[in-house]
Amino acid sequence: MSTITDTFSSVEEKVLDAIKQGQQAAIDAIESFAPNVKVPSDVAEVVDQSLGFARKLVDAQRDFVAKLFSQLNESETTTNA
Repeated sequence: MSTITDTFSSVEEKVLDAIKQGQQAAIDAIESFAPNVKVPSDVAEVVDQSLGFARKLVDAQRDFVAKLFSQLNESETTTNA
């Protein structure tokens, strides 16, 4: 029987693999039209925008995990009652 830690590790690996596949797809797409795209002079703005999105993803994941554990605790309390 797997533990919650094992389950989370497995899910984390799958999510990271999916993210890497998405990143590679983005790189592949950019390579196909990059010759027609002008790179902005303010690269820092683009980086900040991208990392701002990453922060939102992390915040959403934090909320998800908190709700998940809350639900698990409620289920355990109900089961043990």
